Formats: sequence, C-alpha cells, structure tokens
Amino acid sequence: MDLNLRGRTALITGASKGIGCGAAEVLAEEGVNVILVARTKTDLDAVRDTISARWNVRAEVHALDISDSTNVDRLAALHPDIDILVNNAGAIPGGNLQEIDGGAANRGPCSEEQRMNLQGKVAVVTGASGGIGSATARRFAEAGCRVVVGYNSRSAEADKVAAALPGSGHRTARMPMEDTVALRQVAAMVEREYGRCDVLVNSAGFTQMIAHADLEALTDELIDAIFVANVRGPFATIRAFAPLMKRSDDAVIVNVSSGAALSGGGSNIAYGASKAAIDTLTRSLARVLGPNIRVLSVSPGAVDTGFVPGRTTEMVERAAQRTPLKRVVQADEVAQTVMAAVTLMTATTGSILLVEGGSLL
Repeated sequence: MDLNLRGRTALITGASKGIGCGAAEVLAEEGVNVILVARTKTDLDAVRDTISARWNVRAEVHALDISDSTNVDRLAALHPDIDILVNNAGAIPGGNLQEIDGGAANRGPCSEEQRMNLQGKVAVVTGASGGIGSATARRFAEAGCRVVVGYNSRSAEADKVAAALPGSGHRTARMPMEDTVALRQVAAMVEREYGRCDVLVNSAGFTQMIAHADLEALTDELIDAIFVANVRGPFATIRAFAPLMKRSDDAVIVNVSSGAALSGGGSNIAYGASKAAIDTLTRSLARVLGPNIRVLSVSPGAVDTGFVPGRTTEMVERAAQRTPLKRVVQADEVAQTVMAAVTLMTATTGSILLVEGGSLL
C-alpha cells in the first residue's frame, strides 16, 4: 500500500529493539528517512545497518537518554524538519528509561514482519458500485486480489468498477442486503468459482437526511429499511461467508461503520443507531470468529460521495471545517484504512478505527 511517505523524515525514540525498531523498518520500507534514538549505540548501529542494507533511505543514529531535556533540545536543533515523530521510549516501575521491547528481546534487532500478503487472494466488497466501496475494491485489486464487486441496483456502475480494476479474475455480483437467500447464493458462487474468500468488506448501506428533532418524519418503515440495510444485511452476509472464510489461513472482515455511532449525530437518528449496532456486531463477532477470522470496524466521518441523498458538497465542507484537520475525508482515505486493517493490523480484532478528521474530539 502506497502511503505517499517517500522522502519524508521520521524520528523514532526507543528504536534499538522491538516496537521502535519495527516501526523504523515499516517506515523505511515506505521510503521514509529514519533518525534512530536510544541509549545503546551498539543496538542502534545494528538497526541502522539492517535498514541501510534493505532500503534506499537515510538512516542515522543518536545514542542518548531523552529523559535529559538537554539531549532533547539538541535533537530538536539538529533535526528541525521532522515530519513524523514516534515516541516509543518509556520507563518501567523501579527502572530507568529504556526501549519498549514488546517481548522481542530474544529475536534479534527487530521482530519478524507480520503483514498479510494479498497476492492471489479473494476479496468480496459489498456496496462497491461507488464511493467508499469502489475505492476499496480498487485498492484490493492493486494489491493483487481477485475482487467480487457487490452491488444492489446499480449494475451498470458495478460493471464499470469491475472493468476498471487492475489485474484479472474480477467479477460483479448482486448482493441485496434484504435478501438472505441471494447473499447465500453469492457465497456459494464465490466458493464454486474461487474456492476461497479471504476478505469481506461490508460497505453497503442506506440512509436519508432527516432532522433529528423531526421524530414524525422518521417513520417505522424508514427505520426498518435502515436497520435491514445497515445491520441485518451485513450480519446475514457475514453469516453466509463465515464457513468459507474459516478455511482461509488469514481471513478478515471489515464493517464500514460511521462516526455517527459514537457521536449520536449523522443523517438521522436511526442511521447513527444502526451504525452503533454494527460496532457491537464487530466486537461480538471478533470474539466468536477468532482466531480464524479477524473482525474490525472502520468508521468515517462525512465523506463527499453522494451516499446521503440531499447532502451537498457545501454541507460536507462546512462540517469538515469544524474538525481539527479542517478538510473533507476522501473515499480513498477510508479505503486505505480498510487496507491497513487487513494487511498491517494483524494483531488487532474487535477494534473501531476512526477516519473522521478528529470530529469526535
């Protein structure tokens, strides 16, 4: 996954082993120049030599104790243009400042990389005919997956998405969230045609703009439609695919939720409640589907995709200006978070990953 970090500079404290060393290697692999800080020069030199041998980046070391503010001031003067700061040095009770090793003391300078390789694997993405779903499908195809582009009613758009994906072996499939039988038929088709399902992304959803104070406008019929599309449907999809995914060596389910689940905001009251239900499903399913399958939620804020009928670009931009980052979250940024959840966060399950520009702060 291209994080667009090439040429930037990171300073990592506690970089001589374990977590700090691993962070330095991940950043170096993405083209980041690294400044390694720890107290033990011999260990730092070993990390620097490993990074220099594997990647074409600048790696330099500073053997010093950052509990001394004079050393910190010196570092800041030497490196005024740091783009990324990783504070990994820490203290243990009764001990001095030391590098957090993450239990890696007997595994050499850094622990062995744990990253899910997607080459040749199969990803099913619901709601992939546009927006976050189509951006996610593209990211998986670029990583080497064969992608099933799920859709409900927009078959022409889904065909365009599938045709534009890099690589081969992609196809579309109608996956209406209200039709459990159809979802089971798609799962059977994936097993028949691909023989596996490694990644399932529940990106399909439904909502309408209704003022929270207008209780009468939020009808029983609309509430039912929202919960069928946003809760029952994703659960039915997981239930249909779980037997096949359990046969994968490393399967992942990502539910696209919303910051509205935590804020109580969103396009209407039922929508936020439905996404809170999805987050609860994520936690519950993570517990019962592990260790074969990891389950995570990715929760964006307002994304300018046209997902919410009646929500204009201007409305999204005004909302973004109230966040610390003061910019609109893009669909591809959500897709990259989904990719990170699948490929990089291999020790994480049951968590909710926020992609909302800090709107909940």
